[in-house]
This record gives sequence, C-alpha cells and structure tokens, in this order.
Amino acid sequence: MLLDKSKVKVILFCLLSLLFGKQLNSKDLNFKGLLHNWYSYTNEGTGFNIRRVRLKAYGKLDEKISWYAQYRWDKQIASLLDAAISYKFNQYLSLKVGQFVAPGSKYGALTSASKLTFVERAMVVKKWGGYNGYSSYRSVGLQAAGKFNNLRYSTMLSNNSANALYNPGITQDNYSDSEHLRFSTRLEYAFDNVQVGVYLSTPIQEDKLGRSYGADLIYNNNSMKIGLGVIQGYNDNFDSSDNEYSGLLAHLADLVGKIEPLLRYDMYNPSTDNLAEAPVKIYHNITGGINYYYSENMKIQVNYMQREEEMRSNLDKLDNNLFYVNLQYTFDSQL
Repeated sequence: MLLDKSKVKVILFCLLSLLFGKQLNSKDLNFKGLLHNWYSYTNEGTGFNIRRVRLKAYGKLDEKISWYAQYRWDKQIASLLDAAISYKFNQYLSLKVGQFVAPGSKYGALTSASKLTFVERAMVVKKWGGYNGYSSYRSVGLQAAGKFNNLRYSTMLSNNSANALYNPGITQDNYSDSEHLRFSTRLEYAFDNVQVGVYLSTPIQEDKLGRSYGADLIYNNNSMKIGLGVIQGYNDNFDSSDNEYSGLLAHLADLVGKIEPLLRYDMYNPSTDNLAEAPVKIYHNITGGINYYYSENMKIQVNYMQREEEMRSNLDKLDNNLFYVNLQYTFDSQL
C-alpha cells in the first residue's frame, strides 16, 4: 500500500533529524513527543478525534548555539511547525532565526499544548492569533530576547507568509503576493509566583489593520493557578471601518494530589455591525472541568463549556454547548 504525503513527510522528518544528529554527540540529540486524543459531544453530534501529534527534535552544537525542529499532525494534516537556530551571547541577549512562536499572549502557544490547563485555548486568544495572520501563533523571522534580573523581553521582526523568501528570484525584479513585515514584542516581569506581561503586534506600515495589544497576569504556586488576560486589536478580515475587536479571560485551578478542578470565563466581542460577518454580538463562554494527572507522562482532561451568545437582530440563539475529554501522553527521550 502506498504511503500518503503526510506519512512520507513525517518519515523524512525523522530520518533527517537522525542524520543531522549523527554529526552531534549523543547527549546533544533529544526528542520530545505529544499526543492528544479527543472525545467530544455537542447537540450536533459526537465522536473521537486525534487532535494533536507533536514530534520535536532538539539539541546543541556548542554552549552558545542550539537548534530545534518540530513536526505536527493536526486534524489529519501533517506539516512543519517549528524550525529554529539560536545563538546566546549572554543572559541579556540571544538571537533566534527561523519559524517559531511569536511574542504575544501567554495564553497562546507561549504556553505549549502539553501545559494547557484547559483542553483548548480561550476563544479570544484563537481570534487574536488569526487576526494577526499567525499560523498556530507562529511566524518566520528574527528574534532578540534576554533577561535583566526579573525582567524578560522578546522582540521579533517577521513575515507571516514565507512568500517573500522565494520572490523575487533571478528572473524577477519585484515581489509577488508577499506580506508586510510585522513587528511584535513582549515584556514580562516575574516576582515570587506572579508573572505580568504586556505585548504588541503590528504590521510595519501606516495601516492599523492587523494591529493588536494585550496584557496577561499569571499566579502559580505549583498548586493554585490564577490567570487573567485582556486583548484588543483590529481585524483586517472585515471590509468595514468598524473592525476593532476585544476580549478577556479569567481562570482558576487548584491541584489537590492528582486532581485539579478548574473554572474559566472568557468573552469575545467582534465589535462590528456587519451582520453577515458577525451574527453574534458578544460571545460568553464558561468552562468547568477536572484534570487528572495519572502519571508524569499521562494526563486526562474533562471539560464542559457552556456557551452564551448575544445574537444580533432577531436571530435564534445557538444551542452549542460542548463536552469534551482529552487523553494526553508525552515523552522526552535522548539518543
């Protein structure tokens, strides 16, 4: 039986990682993996799904240079997720080039999928990622980052579409279908068990479309987790001058032994009067659930999300509450 393209890509990724690793000492080649198995139920239907598969190879060339590459298989589609090389001058400055998570919301991919308190990220965070043109919160570019005592910073110059890397060629004299460069930055201050961050993402042009900013706060004492976040920005998907969106989230979780009860409220406001683009005026989501940490490598998550939409005009309310279960398995090995 012939292998499909997705399987061939995964096999090639593994082989290339091993081949590259032969040039390193064995202690410098490492692999991480993640698997998310879902069961979900709504009034529209029920079923099982493999939500995420991650395979990450990483290592060091020397004390200053490190690298990593991560492949994914999401929703039956395989693709390269991350590929980056970093050079660390000192604690104050390191440079990273490639495709990786852009500076932004801590509730985006700056918190990895394996560390998510809830099965899925809040709605406004997903919208923020899409409106900024990120793919899985990632972009291609160059980042400078560092730490000054309790203050961390990261600043990235990037283009979300890699088209500009291929055009113009030797037979072309102009760019085709390329995007504007994007500037994104995050400042984060940590003390005791508290972490406070602010961030900005904007195209390098006069137009404000696609610009966003926000702030987040996290308290984590290894037992109790409290999180707050606000996001505001401009959505360039709407053909309207009224295209500013906003949202917020707040969550609480408390680990007792291996059991972690949790609760989250999140709100998303499209802020547009275009009924065709946004039939819902404001989204309100309340999610409750339990995490069970079966072992160091396995976690079971059960979430129930109650959705309340403030509809525009005389549209009927949606009946779309969601119950879902996630079985997570992770591994970290060394060759």
